[in-house]
Amino acid sequence: MTIGGTATEKNTNIERRLTNLVRDRTALRALLHAVSRVEELNHSEFPVAVEAVGLTGSALRIEDAGDIDVVLACRHREERMKEWWEFDQILRKSVLMLLEMAYELSYETGRATMEALTRIYRAELLELGFKEKWLNNWLPFLTISWLRYVARLPAVPRLRPVGLLDRFVRKGWSGKRLEIHVDPLDEGCRSSRLATGVPYIVLWKRGQGFVEPSREELDRFLRAEHQKLKHLVKALIERDVSTLPTAYMDILGALEAEEPVCPPFTPQEWCTATARLYSEAKRLLIQRYNYLVELANTEHCDTRELSELNRKLSATLKELEALSYIVNTLSNSRALDKIVENIIYGAKSKASFGSFLQELKNYLIRNGSRIGVRRKHLHKLLEDLTSKATTITSPGR
Repeated sequence: MTIGGTATEKNTNIERRLTNLVRDRTALRALLHAVSRVEELNHSEFPVAVEAVGLTGSALRIEDAGDIDVVLACRHREERMKEWWEFDQILRKSVLMLLEMAYELSYETGRATMEALTRIYRAELLELGFKEKWLNNWLPFLTISWLRYVARLPAVPRLRPVGLLDRFVRKGWSGKRLEIHVDPLDEGCRSSRLATGVPYIVLWKRGQGFVEPSREELDRFLRAEHQKLKHLVKALIERDVSTLPTAYMDILGALEAEEPVCPPFTPQEWCTATARLYSEAKRLLIQRYNYLVELANTEHCDTRELSELNRKLSATLKELEALSYIVNTLSNSRALDKIVENIIYGAKSKASFGSFLQELKNYLIRNGSRIGVRRKHLHKLLEDLTSKATTITSPGR
């Protein structure tokens, strides 16, 4: 069913009629943002067109999702590719010059972005052969990190337009982390960087606007999502590393991890607290793993039961991911060495039991968020674990 009307009426109708489907209201706002950017993209000279926009993941299941997963069904525009490859050719020849501009900009301002670089060095970029419309529509969506990466390669690879799609759509978004996935409608839109093959529900179509999925479409989505989750859980249970995504291999490592070895000259109470924290995390990891096995063998009958089962499977996998990160980090002697050194030899904090626990939690949260483990989830988990771990180890107890 298509949802029409004026822009204001349309947004009101969307929020009212899709609220039961999109549980997270921030996700609904993210959907509106993504569609707005997609409509702009489809009317621009970008060599990719988005035919449909959908949602997947926890935003469809819970009211406070950790992040928001938007899926774009896209195809490349063959008629625009000739000029894109002209842009790509100039870009590959200019990588080192662009990198030099980025270093200079970083030195002068403290931070370099491609958007700022394009604005400040516009005259120089035009001299290198870049066209005005490339500077307006394409170059700002590259990243400095991409320049650094390709500069180290023996030959600069061709840049496909789909590689800029996520940054284009995310521009202007503020709020929860917005993850962009791609459903390639042709080979030109396949991406090794953006996740593909993700089951999703279409909520907007090009030429139609926002659409309300039918009961049959919802049922197909839930069953496809369940099959994907079940395949993932099966690979984890059977230790099938050939099909298990890299992110979940750490769970297998954590299940086999050994107790941490305390660094030399570390106060005994710190060592005891670390060992207790590790034991609590490992115990909970095994408990949640066994629960996952139980869920994998659960039978379901109707759509509501399947939706709840998918939610539990997904939530348990995320919990296992966070717990395995904690267990693996605590069993890593180098990580513990670094934490102890920061406290004993650092000027920021006094070498106390409390400062050790705080530094340990800060280290785990800071580094975990860098590799994709949710900060909010880690914070709550560590509060519970450290509370139990220090029950018999705090000074004076």
